[in-house]
Amino acid sequence: MPALQRIKEIQYGMLAELHIVRTGLALLQYKQAKDAFPVTLEAVELSDVSGPFSTGPYLYRSEAEGLVLYSVGPDQKDNGGKPQHDKQKEDWDIVWKYPKDSVR
Repeated sequence: MPALQRIKEIQYGMLAELHIVRTGLALLQYKQAKDAFPVTLEAVELSDVSGPFSTGPYLYRSEAEGLVLYSVGPDQKDNGGKPQHDKQKEDWDIVWKYPKDSVR
């Protein structure tokens, strides 16, 4: 059964990455249209902005370095948008960062 749990974790991770990129692209379209990022994800009016590892929405913030959008990872904890390094098992999130210099 541990193998099935790992397959489920991989599937959920891929699903989160797909949805995060879709949401990130919607944020970039919003920025292009309004010349600023929205304050909340609700402003981009997507039907589903919740991650597979939690019942809550994806987490988003605009920073000096650019845009950070993330989902909690398999540990189901908000680790502040800290990406996974190597084969780290806990304390990481599924993260999509878009550098400020790339945002126009």
